Amino acid sequence: PAEKFEKEYAYAVRHAYGKEGKRVDYTPHTCMKCIAANPGGGENHGCPFKTFGEEGLRAALSGMQIKPNKVNEIVDKAKGQHY
Repeated sequence: PAEKFEKEYAYAVRHAYGKEGKRVDYTPHTCMKCIAANPGGGENHGCPFKTFGEEGLRAALSGMQIKPNKVNEIVDKAKGQHY
């Protein structure tokens, strides 16, 4: 498991931050690019407010200790496509 993570993910993270490869520090994606992304099954990127279902978004926000009234506000905004 640790070797798999190192091989498949850690190098990509180090590369993205300019620690490996060409040593270029890439600029991050804009919110609009994340919102426009449509991740497929098993992919973990894009805008969580757009891609998560209501229950998944509630669970994620609650797991961050966000107060229930704020979770409701955020979920309502996501339902209205206010990402």
